[in-house]
Amino acid sequence: MGLIYIPSGAQTKLINGIAFKTFVSEGLKNSKYVQGLKTSAKTLGKLGTIATYAQHGITFASSSVNEYGKTGSIGKGIIGGAIETVKSVGPLEGATLGASFGTVIPGVGNVVGAGIGFAIGSANVLVQLWKPNLYDDIKDGAYKFYDKGKEAIGKGISQGIKDVQHVYKDVQNVGKSVGKVLSSIKLPEIKLGW
Repeated sequence: MGLIYIPSGAQTKLINGIAFKTFVSEGLKNSKYVQGLKTSAKTLGKLGTIATYAQHGITFASSSVNEYGKTGSIGKGIIGGAIETVKSVGPLEGATLGASFGTVIPGVGNVVGAGIGFAIGSANVLVQLWKPNLYDDIKDGAYKFYDKGKEAIGKGISQGIKDVQHVYKDVQNVGKSVGKVLSSIKLPEIKLGW
């Protein structure tokens, strides 16, 4: 390898530039102020995530109670609360939730998750602007599905109870018949000579 000639004035500037850059870089790395900002940023990020989850929990609970009040059904209340919670997700909530799901692959996963969450949240808002009744229609469909499922389960339970009642009556009838037969049999009297 050959040597590269750098004029002496340029050498001084290059060395001074590298030295200055290293001085600033090391100074920032070791600065208590910068470290404090990093810690504060991490804390704020965690608080933001917690606040987002809390917001969705409160939305779910309050919407569930509201839907229960309208329908009188606990099942419909839970369904309505879940749908209202999904409806409330916007770009920022989506980004926060996506970033937290992205922790499966720390760093890159968080960024990708935040991007995907932001996109989904944005799409959710845009769809609601385009079709304002979309979530109400989904909720109505879910309630009808719930009612049909409840009805089918109710019919199944009712039929099961009827079957058990028929078996019970059949067993009773067999028991009565056996009882009549046994009562009509006269056993010979046995005398024991003790």
